[in-house]
Amino acid sequence: MVDSDGDYVRCRWANSTEECGSICTPKGFLRSNPCELTYNASRVGYQASTLVIEDFYPNNDVISAVPPQFLIHIVNKTSIESNCTESPIYIGERQPDSCIGIQSNETFTTNIRIHVSCEDLNNKLREILTVSPSGLIKEEIIHDQSDKNLYVMPIEWTPTSDHVGVQQLCMTPVDSHGRLGSQVCLTFQVDVYPPEIIHFTPTGLVSTSQSLWTIEFDRDIIRSRRSSGVYIRFFKHSNNQEVYRIDIANDNNVFYQTRQITFNTNCLWEQNEQYYILLDSGIATLNESCGIESVPIDNHYTWTFQVAATEITTMEALSTTERFVSTTTIETSTTKITTIPSPRPECLRWFYFDTISNESTSATEPTFSFCFIVNKTLTDVTISANTWVSCQMWKSSGTADPLIELYFESNNQLLAQNDDGFNVETRNCYAAVLSYRLKKGIYRAIIRNSKCAYGKFELRLSAEVDGTFK
Repeated sequence: MVDSDGDYVRCRWANSTEECGSICTPKGFLRSNPCELTYNASRVGYQASTLVIEDFYPNNDVISAVPPQFLIHIVNKTSIESNCTESPIYIGERQPDSCIGIQSNETFTTNIRIHVSCEDLNNKLREILTVSPSGLIKEEIIHDQSDKNLYVMPIEWTPTSDHVGVQQLCMTPVDSHGRLGSQVCLTFQVDVYPPEIIHFTPTGLVSTSQSLWTIEFDRDIIRSRRSSGVYIRFFKHSNNQEVYRIDIANDNNVFYQTRQITFNTNCLWEQNEQYYILLDSGIATLNESCGIESVPIDNHYTWTFQVAATEITTMEALSTTERFVSTTTIETSTTKITTIPSPRPECLRWFYFDTISNESTSATEPTFSFCFIVNKTLTDVTISANTWVSCQMWKSSGTADPLIELYFESNNQLLAQNDDGFNVETRNCYAAVLSYRLKKGIYRAIIRNSKCAYGKFELRLSAEVDGTFK
């Protein structure tokens, strides 16, 4: 049961002829919230049942009521030749009872994942019974090749303006022996945006003892309404192994502010290792309607960081001409001491190779800059930026190709610059690519678009490394 206004809702037995006609005798045990009817069948056939679902003002006065009526079909028990007594279980992708904000005329997709228990090779998932909004498409159930007990059913739904408000999808898995799993429901709030993550820190290069992390949102948020099972997970990029997790629902190291989540970790990260962070859906919730949840981050390249190869100590010094920062790095395994320049203040973002990222510029940030590290002696680096402006609209919009500049970070030396497309008759209407062979060090890339301060682009950072360069 859900209410589009977020009012408190509960159910009860129908108790008057206006509500239930001639079938007013309660059958079974009824739980009011969540509304759950438990019925022990005593004979084969049909049993009718009538309930009333009501929403309430804060003072407990009834606002409105709906009297659902339904039939319970009782059949003979199927003989099951199996020692397995476990029913199939819904395991995702979305959390049970999730409240999902989606927009009309935009397509929502997810996978319904069902786990069939036991070692019984003859036990399979037969079907997934659903009660769904009009227009929802269920695709064929797929048997997962890597897990013999896992089944996946992709779904797709494009709500229309007629669906504005609250809609529900409820699912009940059935195995080949006729055992029914528990029903799970997802609630959709059409034309209400979920809280969106706009910034997270840190990214790029961090120390082995990095412990403070921050996520910022575009709207006011509250802690998840779930009591457990909403995770922030850390993975090694080299083998995709999960190395650390936080359950934000009950961890005392997670702190919520108006539009920000701050959390602490208690571990040492491996030197020279790359990591990525994944977020479950619902780490933040809107305090309205059914509690619309933030969407998950499940892309390995969205939030990444790299651990410094050695512990660093930063020393500051002032000259007569400029203020600079130098970093002394001591390799604890030997007596060798080296000095390398630290990142300049422009290095607010750090990417590593094989990154694909969707970015944007605006009036407040008309250029986009990031830094990266080359750890090999020589590396062929390619930076490409593709604007999201069609060729047809390119001239009329005044958009130019992105202009990419590459700097050596230690001395701010400009190494390379691509052509922005306005110096030739035949213009590549929305792509910019810069390729350069770089030696070991820290580099900064700046993407500019002088003709259009507002732009969106897909950024790619890639490298081909060959130790036999001549």
